[in-house]
Amino acid sequence: MKNRNYYNFFWLLLGLGVIFILGAHFTKFVANDAAAEFNASFISLSETYLAGVNPVRFQNLSGSLADLGNPDYIRLREQLAKMDMAGKNQGIRWIYTMRPVDDNIVFLVDSVATGQFGHSEPGDLYQNIPSDMLSAINAAWAGESTVVVGPYTDDWGTFLSFLSPIKDFETGQKYAILGTDVDYKYFKRAVYARSLPPILGTILVAVFYIFLFLYFNRLRSAHLSIKEEKEKFRAITESAKDAIVVMDNMGLVVFWNLGAVNMFGYKESEVLGKNLHNIITAKKEHRDKKNIIKFGQSGESAVLGKNIELPVKRKDGGSFYVELTVARVKLGGLWHAVGVMRDITDKRKSTEELKSHAAELERINRLMVDRELKMVELKKEINKFKDIK
Repeated sequence: MKNRNYYNFFWLLLGLGVIFILGAHFTKFVANDAAAEFNASFISLSETYLAGVNPVRFQNLSGSLADLGNPDYIRLREQLAKMDMAGKNQGIRWIYTMRPVDDNIVFLVDSVATGQFGHSEPGDLYQNIPSDMLSAINAAWAGESTVVVGPYTDDWGTFLSFLSPIKDFETGQKYAILGTDVDYKYFKRAVYARSLPPILGTILVAVFYIFLFLYFNRLRSAHLSIKEEKEKFRAITESAKDAIVVMDNMGLVVFWNLGAVNMFGYKESEVLGKNLHNIITAKKEHRDKKNIIKFGQSGESAVLGKNIELPVKRKDGGSFYVELTVARVKLGGLWHAVGVMRDITDKRKSTEELKSHAAELERINRLMVDRELKMVELKKEINKFKDIK
């Protein structure tokens, strides 16, 4: 039993391990797909913003405080502010432009109002720039398409940034880099929202697996318990001459000893799993399904503990009488009926012979009594005749 418990625990853990490993891989796949989809949507949005910016306006920006009065600076700032407002519900924190100057990164125009957190004046240097952000800026300045970087953390927070080069489409000259910062919390929420269904699905599959495992393990334990009890029962009953039959709660044969084989002519393999009453009962009135259902539900029956003489039939069709005694037992949590049947053919024959002999004696006795009565009457007649003489 102890080894069986270890065996069951091993398979339970193995199954759960497989479920969680597969679930983790699938969740990772979904998360990566969600991240790729998120990046693709913001690359498209960043390029839409890029299309709304006139590159020529950057030709007149010096990248210093002198730009504050520049009409191009004012116009660009208004455009970026509108883009920023439109993108707030999509997780955009702010939009800005910058360009590499010597070994520094200089801010040109941003969408943040003066005095608010995150605002940079024209000419401000990007301080404490993370290495991955610096590499992305250089890649965007040297390349032709939007570069995605992040998550990274700088003095303003943790972001996912989309960097697009602003250039003259005719000459290819680059003037600045348009940066769109997305709050990393928004990105995580978007990815987690897509990852949640497979996570919950994995948990549900694991719970369902545990339920099925425990259910089938219980059935298996019940089956093994019944099998063990049957083996013990068989060892005890195999040498008995009486037929010993066990019927489950549905009226099906689950045990058939050697005595039953000899008595009815059916091998055990021929009757197991079949309805006992249909096999051996000679009269239809003894096949009441309601009694079987009642016994299966409550373990109650009118025949329990009684000796009943019952007509039965053999495999070859011959009928005879048995004396039936029924007991009940619970196996695997289900009621079973144990029937012990003894062939009483000889007993009934002897009883019939005794009854016949008794009837014959009674008949002879009546004849003798009648004869005596007639003799008495005859004597009376003789005496009357003598008296007349």
